Amino acid sequence: MIDHFEVFKRISAKLKNRYLKRADGTPRKLMNFVILNAMFEAHPYDLVRAVFPVPPGYPVERTNIIPVEFQICVRNRNCIKSIEEVVGYGY
Repeated sequence: MIDHFEVFKRISAKLKNRYLKRADGTPRKLMNFVILNAMFEAHPYDLVRAVFPVPPGYPVERTNIIPVEFQICVRNRNCIKSIEEVVGYGY
């Protein structure tokens, strides 16, 4: 997994100058899908799983634990065996 993240960072660095400013001159962030599409072109994959803080940047008081959610982007729909909502904290 770390190897994949290193590829993500490397492609991000190569592409960032192409996406620095909008037509009105304001800066914009590099969008994940641009990098993921470039990764797919170089090394096709079935899905991508990423972790995002929710809400961003708020650890549990007096800890370094940050609530997160997992998001999955599926390229190959054959990977999906069932669709169900997962609710709860798992404890």
